[in-house]
Amino acid sequence: MKPAILILMFGFLIGCSTSMPLELPSTQNHSSETQVYHLMPGDEIELIVSQRQDISGSYTLDPSGAIYIPVVGRIGLNGLSQSEAQASLNSELSHYYSSVSIILKLKSFQNDEFVVIMGEVREPGIYPIQNRLTLLKAVGLARGFTKAANLSKIQLVRNAPGGEVIKIDFNQLLKESNYGQDLILLNDDLIYVPAKPLRNILAIIADYLPLLQISLLTVATFNQLN
Repeated sequence: MKPAILILMFGFLIGCSTSMPLELPSTQNHSSETQVYHLMPGDEIELIVSQRQDISGSYTLDPSGAIYIPVVGRIGLNGLSQSEAQASLNSELSHYYSSVSIILKLKSFQNDEFVVIMGEVREPGIYPIQNRLTLLKAVGLARGFTKAANLSKIQLVRNAPGGEVIKIDFNQLLKESNYGQDLILLNDDLIYVPAKPLRNILAIIADYLPLLQISLLTVATFNQLN
């Protein structure tokens, strides 16, 4: 009776796994920020500095991407995310003021065109389009692929009028220098990097392993009673 029960339980698990809906990975898997905007010249920020009204207020990044704060001087913020810029300012101002605490808010953006990168990259999120952003550059902004990334099945979802889904084999770009795969990205493009098939199977097994353990325990208990 034991082999028959095991076969039935295994079939039940396989049936459940094939009917499971596939979901896109959350953009919060690798980053606490859902929007990753990197500051650039012309952006306007607002600083709220605890107990320092004299330096609190609005600042616009100069052509080199820096702001000037009285007493402290110029502080470069170009290319930093909001959290990185806030941490940098906290560090700089702590040299001049004791127990300082800064809140940084983004008031206006110089760039209003973005692409979305989801799935198996190290820092999924929303990134600005700057200087003819290509797929390869976008992956670089997201700090590269994770080990689970399926490079041959990348999808570029083009949301512009007449949008389409473009399938990309990144291996051809990396190993064969096929730069025809390194497409120029457009505003509102979405790049999705799926996981390797084995990764999905292991995730399913991990989800149903407790159920399998309970089933085996039930079979063992039944056999002892009989």
